[in-house]
Amino acid sequence: MEKDYMKTAKELRDYLMTEAREPNEVLNPLEIYPRMEKINAWLSRLISPMIEAEVAYRTIVVALINSGETVSKAEAQGKITEEYKEWRKLQEVCKRGDEGIRILKKWSVALGEEYKRT
Repeated sequence: MEKDYMKTAKELRDYLMTEAREPNEVLNPLEIYPRMEKINAWLSRLISPMIEAEVAYRTIVVALINSGETVSKAEAQGKITEEYKEWRKLQEVCKRGDEGIRILKKWSVALGEEYKRT
């Protein structure tokens, strides 16, 4: 069974992909804030699982180091675990969400300046 937070991560990823706009496509100013809120809500649900996955990965690496493995070998072995894969997936989705919010903020500033000119 799929973990709830991975389902949330996929929903955020799919939302970001479906809501991507062409550079010359006009964005309705009334859509900006709800979109940022939606992305923010998904990100807030992913932060804790992302940190937990990173802690699980780092715990494995430290355990391997404590058992006598070299640091590089322990990190290499840690990177093939499911904990590491989950952490990286969540980290990438969160980066994309942050990027989506950053782009929407730039749009809102540009639209605000356009509004002032008229």
